Amino acid sequence: MRFKTVTFVILAVIISLFTLNTSAFAEQIGVIDLNKILQNYTKSQNARADMKIKQAELQKFVENARKSVQAGKTTAEKKKLEDKYNAELKQKVAAVNAGQTQKVQEIQTNIYSAIKSAADQKQISTVLTKESVIMGGQDFTDEVLKVLNAQPVK
Repeated sequence: MRFKTVTFVILAVIISLFTLNTSAFAEQIGVIDLNKILQNYTKSQNARADMKIKQAELQKFVENARKSVQAGKTTAEKKKLEDKYNAELKQKVAAVNAGQTQKVQEIQTNIYSAIKSAADQKQISTVLTKESVIMGGQDFTDEVLKVLNAQPVK
């Protein structure tokens, strides 16, 4: 008799779980296209353009340094110039890398904040990248871009 009561209670619980409104347990899944965001986010575009300018400046510095070293009259003079330009180049590259790292971190923080903001607005609880989803999910990439590009550009 006790076995039948326990079995009945377990069956009742299982049936009640299946008959509950499943939308209460439904989770909204959103997907975003990070490549599209990075390509269309104004600050990301500016950072890429700035990096191209910095790379061109470094290339020009290297070319001018090479010409200057080649114009040296003695081996000792050439070595001294080469050491001088290598030290300058090292400092310039470090400064460019530090600036880019800071920009990347700022862009990444902004993107994550915009994703959170757009997901909250659409009541999306889980966000995945579009590349990792074969099927399903609500794409809200454009909403994230609207949030990002509405921010003032520094």
